[in-house]
Amino acid sequence: MNTLSVLFPFIIVAFFALVAFSIFRSPLDLNISIEKTGSSLFLMLSASWCAFTLKRCYTGKERSLSLYFLGKKIIRREILQKSEIRKRQEKVSSAGIGLDTVVQTLPLGLDIHRFMRAIFRHLMIRKIEGTFTFGLRNPAETGMIFGCFSAIRPLLVPCNRISLSMRPVFDKEILEGRIIAECRISQPLFIPVLMLRLAMRPHARRLIQRSITQRGGISV
Repeated sequence: MNTLSVLFPFIIVAFFALVAFSIFRSPLDLNISIEKTGSSLFLMLSASWCAFTLKRCYTGKERSLSLYFLGKKIIRREILQKSEIRKRQEKVSSAGIGLDTVVQTLPLGLDIHRFMRAIFRHLMIRKIEGTFTFGLRNPAETGMIFGCFSAIRPLLVPCNRISLSMRPVFDKEILEGRIIAECRISQPLFIPVLMLRLAMRPHARRLIQRSITQRGGISV
């Protein structure tokens, strides 16, 4: 028996261990891009992990969901908008159970707090850039908002990851601009573990069952 045949199982195990460790250490990058010009609005949400990227785009009345692998698009689905009748049904249904849902969520407050604290502990802001052009009907209100922004902006100067600028317009009502935000979660695999732990709570299971029943009743 030669040396290679003896070391081969250890090489295979070491290779898979390295792959598993790389996947575990792979961060989750979250990107948000919003741009508004005139009456048009563009919104893009993307999440990248390992070699996969999931993007959701909204442009006017068009909505799409795309999946990329190593930068190449492999799946793209158009998302149909809900009909007005279904929107009204969901609005009436959600208004009827809104207070009851909040009451049932209260026992999960501590678990939700731990979940959010764990996310923020691993969350890092990589970049926030934005430029805005705005104007209100009342020029005095425009000046007040711009003054508040001008007072807050120097506090953001030490943080080189945040860059925001605003241009006020006093002679017309307008809201245009663009904002880009990039965040990173250093260890994202803990999220499904915490979500599963939260979903196993009795109150959470009842809320999930109630939501499934409600969606089934609306879709009928």
